[in-house]
Amino acid sequence: MARRTPAGKKPRTHISSTRAGRLYRLLKQLDGQSVLRTALLKKLRVGMRTFYRDVDLLRECGIQVDVDGEGYSLQGTLSDALHQLPFPDPELTFGDIETLMRGKSATHEKLRSLFKKISK
Repeated sequence: MARRTPAGKKPRTHISSTRAGRLYRLLKQLDGQSVLRTALLKKLRVGMRTFYRDVDLLRECGIQVDVDGEGYSLQGTLSDALHQLPFPDPELTFGDIETLMRGKSATHEKLRSLFKKISK
């Protein structure tokens, strides 16, 4: 039986840690500037098809990515975008993870380690 989501709320998108890391790096590249598609493909080490799928997924998550010629830019703040971007299990956003990483326990350190692994 399919899970229902509350009215007006989109179901969470589940993504792999590899893809989540790539989407995070894409958002960081687009923060505050327009970047040529060719430069993004090179920096992210992906093909055109994967790049377009990633941009489509960002838009499905409610993250506004604009295109001007061959340049791509993020509309809004990086912080707002990270709160929309799903984090791999346990269904948190990158914004949630940034908040949770501030602690000093072993659990917080483990979370920081996972974040570094995904975002490098």
